Amino acid sequence: MKKIVVYDFDKTIYGGETSTDFMRFFLKRNKKYIKRLPYVIKSLFYYNKNLKRSKEIFFKILDNIDMELLKNEIREFWKQNNKKIFSWISDEIKVNKLESDELILISATPSIFLEEISKELGFDKLIATEFVKQKDKFISKIEGSNCKGVEKVYRLQEYLENFEIIKFYSDSMSDKPLFDLAKEKYFIKKGIKEVLEY
Repeated sequence: MKKIVVYDFDKTIYGGETSTDFMRFFLKRNKKYIKRLPYVIKSLFYYNKNLKRSKEIFFKILDNIDMELLKNEIREFWKQNNKKIFSWISDEIKVNKLESDELILISATPSIFLEEISKELGFDKLIATEFVKQKDKFISKIEGSNCKGVEKVYRLQEYLENFEIIKFYSDSMSDKPLFDLAKEKYFIKKGIKEVLEY
């Protein structure tokens, strides 16, 4: 049985919402796409009814953008925004590495935004919302389900047959299915780690 440590990302490791922060960053640098901003408003109509659909509409701002351009923008985004990663995370991850067989990042954020930063932080595995993969262009269509709530547990079970979550970190009780499985539970509130007991 593998002993694993699992983290959420937004507001757990990073002091913000990656998707919205990136979109602001991207539009400031690529003003010709500002005309696509109405997609943001349209996405809000679906937010409470169908989060997957809401996310697909939101990311239509990036639809058919060249992947090389997008990945370069993501790299530049993290050069400027890695300062928003909470200061205690680096030392915590060093401890986690010694305690576990594997360190896993699970997030509802699209995987394309987290691939490089998750490696830089020291994670062994990234599990996140996957968009349909095209070689040259970004397509705003989610493959499978949005990686949120109990879906995170399903994805983890697909990846590992036998595991024990020795520690789990999140800022949100939408992650209760993972908190329920964890031996030690840490709730992140405004960047501060608190032990969660229930």
